Amino acid sequence: MDARVIKNRDVKLLNADDKSATLAMQNDWTVRDQVLIEESLTSVVREIPGAYLLDVTYRFSPKDVDVVLPTWSFGGFCVSGRSDAESSYYEGPEGKVDRGNPSMIDGETSWPDADWYSRTHVLAGKTAGYAVVNHPSNPKTRWWNPPSTGNINPSIVTYGDCKIPHDQPLTLKYRVVAHDGEMAASRKSELASEFRRT
Repeated sequence: MDARVIKNRDVKLLNADDKSATLAMQNDWTVRDQVLIEESLTSVVREIPGAYLLDVTYRFSPKDVDVVLPTWSFGGFCVSGRSDAESSYYEGPEGKVDRGNPSMIDGETSWPDADWYSRTHVLAGKTAGYAVVNHPSNPKTRWWNPPSTGNINPSIVTYGDCKIPHDQPLTLKYRVVAHDGEMAASRKSELASEFRRT
């Protein structure tokens, strides 16, 4: 939107080795060059047998203003997939999921909350997939997962406005699991449980 810019203030590599890396980033959310929210983001990526894990923690601190995120079907953290896949399917802790496309304007049509959702697709003859894990400390969530786009979007604004008082920062935590080939739902649940206990 006009005059609304997220500006990076700092990036630090906190540690790294041949299997993992941790980054800390500081961003300013500005309107007409006035900082309204300070964002602190920690990102940890690591390789495990058969997959890569990306754990992110966001902390949004309003600067002397109360922030209101309006009710909407989608928004916030989102993993965007390939809409041109030759074939694909979604999965949750209970197995394969086929709920169709949720509405872009009606959060009631979004998918119900779950510990995680994943999408596995075939592209150029190769199978790969990704899952998003929701942390139990996050606000109440519905998921905007339209098969037509390949997105996985745990949205915290489908139940109503999300208010962030100036003196109460909002923290959000998510895990992304990326893998080549198929990955069993039971393995995704193991990786989700590990993260949700932290």
